[in-house]
Amino acid sequence: MKIYIIKLIITFSMERIKINTLIIFVLLCFTVSCTRNHLVDSEEQNLFNPLNKSAEYYCLKDLSGWENSICSIEDNYLNFNTDNDYSGGFYQYRKYIEDTVYKMSFELYTSTSDTIFLPIDFYKRYEDEDYQYLILFGKESDTLFSYKAFLYDELYKFFISGKYYYQFRFKKLTIKQELFYNIHEDSLKLLNGNDLPPLPEVKDNIN
Repeated sequence: MKIYIIKLIITFSMERIKINTLIIFVLLCFTVSCTRNHLVDSEEQNLFNPLNKSAEYYCLKDLSGWENSICSIEDNYLNFNTDNDYSGGFYQYRKYIEDTVYKMSFELYTSTSDTIFLPIDFYKRYEDEDYQYLILFGKESDTLFSYKAFLYDELYKFFISGKYYYQFRFKKLTIKQELFYNIHEDSLKLLNGNDLPPLPEVKDNIN
């Protein structure tokens, strides 16, 4: 009788060990699966982070602190190639460093085989007691124009650099002045200061 009871106890213990082992195995598989899915999701987020393309274009090394303030996504919004359906849209990000705000906006479209990045604006803005300062950046963070203006009156701007580029970009020139700018753009971009003469107009050819 005692031997039967001992065998019964041993059998029960073995079955319990098997059940516990099975439970541990199931929990381990679940944990590994969740960890793997989390890693895959993180990799996908890094892979499709819209800021990555802007970082390449503007040569930005630090992408921390940027906040997505506007995001307008439309599937198949543009078809740049009849063989590829592009999805994407308009993005706008902001970053604050003390009293300075950085703002970046662009369009980004991706397909299975291509990515199209369309920069719009990248600038920083800060102010002191009397003035606000704005700097617009171009490719590789090259300064396109910079100016200061009164805090409560932006109509008059004191340009530090890029006055002609600002006039060209925001349609402050006549058509013939725009033609002159297009012809001499490289040289005109090098001119700094606010007291610059009006651009001349391209004269019509006289035969």
